Amino acid sequence: MEPKIGRILEQARQELGISLDQAEQATKIRARYLQELERENFDVLPPVYVQGSLRTYADYLGLDAEALVREFKHRQTPREDPQEPVPG
Repeated sequence: MEPKIGRILEQARQELGISLDQAEQATKIRARYLQELERENFDVLPPVYVQGSLRTYADYLGLDAEALVREFKHRQTPREDPQEPVPG
């Protein structure tokens, strides 16, 4: 299982010794939204804003932003459920 996006963000921020308030000042993304990204509460913003915020935050933390955005997009792609056979 791949590491969670939110856990990657939170761990990087903590390892750098950066508070959410400091990250807010640097990224211009409200601390509450940064915290929601770390919690993977992606429904707080439309997906396009999540992608932009995720990219900005990951870049700020020195992470591979494109890889995290790809993972986010992958998770947002609806998966087709196999159809159950219709009894006949």
